[in-house]
Amino acid sequence: KLYAEGISFASGWNFGPHDADTRSVSWVVERLTAAWGDGASWKLDGDPQPHEASLLKLDCSKAHTLLNWHPRWMLTHALEKIVEWHKAALTGKSLRAVTLAQIDEYQDAPLLA
Repeated sequence: KLYAEGISFASGWNFGPHDADTRSVSWVVERLTAAWGDGASWKLDGDPQPHEASLLKLDCSKAHTLLNWHPRWMLTHALEKIVEWHKAALTGKSLRAVTLAQIDEYQDAPLLA
């Protein structure tokens, strides 16, 4: 849309899971840790911290409405791909190749209902 229709689409966009796939921050951290494997773990810092919501959610309605965009992956799969990308970065793999392969996989996946 930006290429075809120009400046009216040059703004911030949120892309994320369906509302039904919304999860708590702790759920996301647990899934990332499990996907990482290799004994990865985390612990909650017990020191006083600034207030932070326990549930963070992107408002993707703009992308749904103006771009007719809908996710193709469930959140669990997207988190696995995030881990895959970061592990590739740590092991010196071509991030261009990994990124392009993930984009191809995403584009080939069916839209989620």
